[in-house]
Amino acid sequence: MKRTVFIVIGVVLIIILVAIWIWVLFFGTPKNVDEVFGDLSIGDTTDTSIINEEPTLDNEPTVNVSTSKRLRQLTTKPIIGYREVMKNASSTPVVYYIEAGTGHVFSINLTSGEEERVSATTFPSSQKGSITLDGEYVMIQSGSGFSSEYNIKKLDSASSSDSSVYTITEPIISFKATTDNTFLYAVKTDRSVIGKSFDPVKQTSKDLFTIPFREAVIDWGKTEKDTHFAYPKASSKLEGFLYEIKGGKVSRLPIDGFGLSAEGNESGVVFSRQDKERYQTYLYLHEYNDYVEFPITVIPEKCAFSENTSSLVVCAETPNTYNRETPDTWYSGEVNLSDNLWESKMTEQGVSSLSNTQSESGQSLDITNLQFGHDDVNIYFVNKNNQNLWMFERLQPLPETE
Repeated sequence: MKRTVFIVIGVVLIIILVAIWIWVLFFGTPKNVDEVFGDLSIGDTTDTSIINEEPTLDNEPTVNVSTSKRLRQLTTKPIIGYREVMKNASSTPVVYYIEAGTGHVFSINLTSGEEERVSATTFPSSQKGSITLDGEYVMIQSGSGFSSEYNIKKLDSASSSDSSVYTITEPIISFKATTDNTFLYAVKTDRSVIGKSFDPVKQTSKDLFTIPFREAVIDWGKTEKDTHFAYPKASSKLEGFLYEIKGGKVSRLPIDGFGLSAEGNESGVVFSRQDKERYQTYLYLHEYNDYVEFPITVIPEKCAFSENTSSLVVCAETPNTYNRETPDTWYSGEVNLSDNLWESKMTEQGVSSLSNTQSESGQSLDITNLQFGHDDVNIYFVNKNNQNLWMFERLQPLPETE
């Protein structure tokens, strides 16, 4: 073999050794076996079982809730449910919320902003949740579609055992915690939807009513004995009808239309529909069995009725954004709204402005899941854009006198 061949081979080997030395010097080697094999693709290994962890106390406020501003952001992480909780009649209200993805439950002290994790039980892929008024129980949907699970847990920070979790093994399509600390939920059958209630203390359920169609949206009342409403899933291309449910009886109201959706209570209903290629909102009053045009145009899912004053309703509204495709484009996420808050007393059939949220927050807030707090002092809602929780101080305390 020629001398030049040996020289070329030697140079190549030297270059390879130098390259290896440089790689080891600057990039190092894996620290353990997990780093070597941690990126192997072996399919979906998601564990959907419940995981118990120890509760922790987060002493540092997540956000500044002690600001003098009436509109305040309460969380910086996405949530799937919340409730202003009153442990008893003399206790100070606190806010409980459920973290998206984990199902962990936290409480927020509205004075200091401190957070306490009151439930560390993990419900993987948590999608939706609801908390009882006394803060004793939570119902959480984990997973979606046919793989959904619906678990009810007692919120006891001293215990995170599986014995405190009860699973409802039914095809649930809707659920809500009541003001008397039970749960309402709906189950789809082959030809209908059955409304039920669940007592978390006794761990028993009972049937309440049957809706004669399957694709139903239910606007739940405060308790199982309260008035509920139901309508087919809203679409601007399909005609819908509104049904009132009371005492187990399902009755059709004189309300229909394309794109129909509604929010109501025993006093009245705010509903919207397509009317002559224009999305329009109306107010139906039970006392007169008739409806009038509402002063502002809203998607009814952006409204909430007070649990203390039946004639009081708060709605979120974005002016000049609704068209013949509403509410479909909002449901699908094609359209994001920047809402203002309005208040109406149905007996007066007028509205008053509460907050221009964009100018006050510096953000575009697409408001959903509105709720009144204790004695209607605070209003809470979720920003659809990022699922963060917000609060608006509706009634401010009187200034202290010397």
